[in-house]
Formats: sequence, structure tokens, C-alpha cells
Amino acid sequence: LLSFLSSLVNGIPLAISTIIPPSVVIGTTIPTLMYLASARKVARRVGGRDPWQGTLTVVLTAIACLISSLPLSVRSVSQLFIQMDAEEESFINDIFRIAIYML
Repeated sequence: LLSFLSSLVNGIPLAISTIIPPSVVIGTTIPTLMYLASARKVARRVGGRDPWQGTLTVVLTAIACLISSLPLSVRSVSQLFIQMDAEEESFINDIFRIAIYML
């Protein structure tokens, strides 16, 4: 029971760092897309063009943000389940630094 509670307490920062950022991105993207859809309807009513640039910008920005948080999420979750020695941990840290640098 004590080890379960210890792993649960250690998992709280992990949950905060891996769940909240994507939730914020999705939570702000959906209302923005809804706003852009209603703006598109209004623009069509008054004879304006049908601009897709705003929608495409919002979607691509959200996708880029979610992809950029993926290495940290995978690393954090894998550390909970995989026990590594110091050499393997160093290798994983090097791979993680390269992945973050490439973003």
C-alpha cells in the first residue's frame, strides 16, 4: 500500500506536465476554430472571399505544439515503467536532448 501511494504521489507532477499542456492547446483551439467558422459564414453573407488561412494557421499551430510536447511525455511515462542503469539513463537523456534541440 505504501509503495502504491508513493508511486501515485510521484505520478502527480507527471500527470500535470503531460496532460495539462495538450489539454490547454485543444481547449483553446476548438473555440478558436468555432469563431473562425462563424466569421467565415458572415464573410460569405456579405460577399467576401472564403479565407482558409486563419483556420489553417490555428490547426497547424496546435499540431506543432502537440508534437513538440510528445518527446517529454514519452520520456516521462517511460521512466515510470522502465528501470534503467546509469549508462542506459545517460543514453536516453542524450536522445532526449537531441530531440528537444531539433524542435
